[in-house]
Parts: sequence; C-alpha cells; structure tokens
Amino acid sequence: MYARRLLPNETYNVRDLGGYPTADGNVTRFGRFIRADMPEKLSEAGIRFLSGYGVNLVIDLRMEFEAEERPSPFRRIPGVRYLLAPFAHDFDILGAPEFDPYYDYIRVLERPNRLTAVMEELARSQGCALFHCSAGKDRTGMVAALLLLLAGTPEPDVAADYEITFTYLKGKYHDDIDILPNSYRSDARFLDPLFARVRESGGAGEFLLRRGVSAGALQALKARLLE
Repeated sequence: MYARRLLPNETYNVRDLGGYPTADGNVTRFGRFIRADMPEKLSEAGIRFLSGYGVNLVIDLRMEFEAEERPSPFRRIPGVRYLLAPFAHDFDILGAPEFDPYYDYIRVLERPNRLTAVMEELARSQGCALFHCSAGKDRTGMVAALLLLLAGTPEPDVAADYEITFTYLKGKYHDDIDILPNSYRSDARFLDPLFARVRESGGAGEFLLRRGVSAGALQALKARLLE
C-alpha cells in the first residue's frame, strides 16, 4: 500500500512524490520517486520495506566525503543499484555557514552540478527510485521541486512539499529549532527565485533542457511521474 510519508519511526524525511495534483487534472503516481534524508539508521525491516515498495535505485546526492563519513546502507543491498552522484561539484555554497536557500538555490543550479546526470538516471529508472542527501532538504528539495514542476504540479503544492521538511526535521533538532538559521529551515518562500527562473525559462521542461537534460529523458520522466 502506497503512502506519502514512509518509515516515520526510522527516518525523519522519507516521502513519496505521488498524490500531487497537476494543472491538467492528473495526479502524480505513487511508487515512482521517493525523496529522502540520509537513511543511515534504517533497520533490516526498514530496508525490506523499501525493497518491497519497489526501490531498486538509490541516488546519493551527497559529496564523496559525506558518503565516506556516513555510508549509505543501500551500498550493500542486493537488487538495489546505489549511485553516488554529488549534486554540486564543490561544497563552498551548500556547506557555508551563511548558506541561505532563498539566494543560494539558484547559485547552486547555475554552477557546475550533477542535475543533468541525476535527471537522466531518474528517467532511465524502473520500479521506484529513491534520491537523498543529508537532511533531504536542499539538494533533495531542488530535485523534488523540479520533478513536480515538470509533472505540472502547481507551485503552491510544490512549495508545500518542500516546506513540510522542517516540520518533520523538528524531531531531529528538538529544542534548538527557534534559533536555527535559514540554512536549516524550509520556508516556502525559499523556492520563489527557483519558481521565477523556471517561469522565465518557459517551464520546467525548458529549464531542464537548457541545463542539458535530453528531450527523451524529459518525456520519460513525465511518463514515470504521470502514467
């Protein structure tokens, strides 16, 4: 049985991108794409659940040093292809103490990154693909937002999917939530510059085409999301 939030007792921020409405009256499909935080504490039962859910591709968006420090459990799971694809080629923006999502998401997307490679891999996926970074907020959030926009999900619903991340991560930060900087939060307004850039490009498809994602991959992604 499909659900929006998965494994809440073992992870903070694992969510299916299914169930979102689109502007043309369609709904994104469950069991195709999962966004996640770092699943390092998954139990054997949790791993079996995701395997049974159909997950057979895991794309790790973290940097190499992050993956070495906190290895993904999916590197050792039979039947699951694990791919380390650092979203950004460097960590000087995402890892900076003054990182501000409102300004820096566009900076990250306009610098050399693995967005094209990640989208192409997701387009080729069969079954269910899971992609994650550390908290499942920034790198994962940008990929998830672009997938939903490509499907035709209205911006308010895309923003809501992004914003709920902080609600789920509160359990991780506990008493520190009131003093956390923007880099830890997921306010809906942080996506406004991304939305504006996508609109200026003529839509998510054109935005991704200009960044090297092939037309065939875009068609495959839409089919995976909607058919």
